[in-house]
Amino acid sequence: MGFFNFVKRLPLNCLQLAFSLVCLTFRLTTSGFCVITRNTQRLLGGLILGVGSDVHRVLILGTRNSGKTALLYRIKLGEFIYTVTTNSFIEEDCTLCSQCLIPTDICIHRDLKQVETIQLHLCEVGIQDDNDVVEKHLRHASKVIFVIDGSDLAVGVSALNDIASIVAQHNFSHQLPKYVIFNNKSDLVDTHRGYNIEDVGLPDNLKERAIWVNGSALGGQGVVESLKFLLQEDNVWGYKPIQTKRDDLIQLN
Repeated sequence: MGFFNFVKRLPLNCLQLAFSLVCLTFRLTTSGFCVITRNTQRLLGGLILGVGSDVHRVLILGTRNSGKTALLYRIKLGEFIYTVTTNSFIEEDCTLCSQCLIPTDICIHRDLKQVETIQLHLCEVGIQDDNDVVEKHLRHASKVIFVIDGSDLAVGVSALNDIASIVAQHNFSHQLPKYVIFNNKSDLVDTHRGYNIEDVGLPDNLKERAIWVNGSALGGQGVVESLKFLLQEDNVWGYKPIQTKRDDLIQLN
């Protein structure tokens, strides 16, 4: 009886097995298609950014829990948002007012058609990304923000050595690189604010391409200063400070 039952149910079992295989094949195909599509979009986006001179690509690096993601969204949104630890690479696009360097949707100049905008492509490397990912994105970004945790003195000292090493390699890939060392959480009482660009240990020819900023992603201090330095156009080696003109500002009566 058992054998006859097995033979009787064999077509149904085969049908169920075939259906399961079809479902598994469909899932694998769908997953593979999504991965290919996502990677293709990133590739095309990188090619477009590389060709278009109007888009500024800014890479954000830093130590763990230093506030990299908070700074990224402070630049993008113009306000502080609470974030969690970033495990993998993230990227965001944003449009800034060329006058005040804040997002156009909250800028007082947004109704003035004569005011130009600046397109930014912000990238942040996650803590689980390996060195190959970091090197890949360093090759595509001439502007780099290094975020250090000013409230952690031990981490801050070791981070300075890492920054000097990265800059020494990165500057060979770009003609006019720029670097911001953003000493985050400087609004806290116990934050170390005594460091400056001399403490990073950069070569003399790169000190003019870098700036030290005591800032805060929470309060927004130092963000505009950092963007001014990164986005200032210069055709010669060396940074020229921006001179703000009074006639560029809106006078409120």
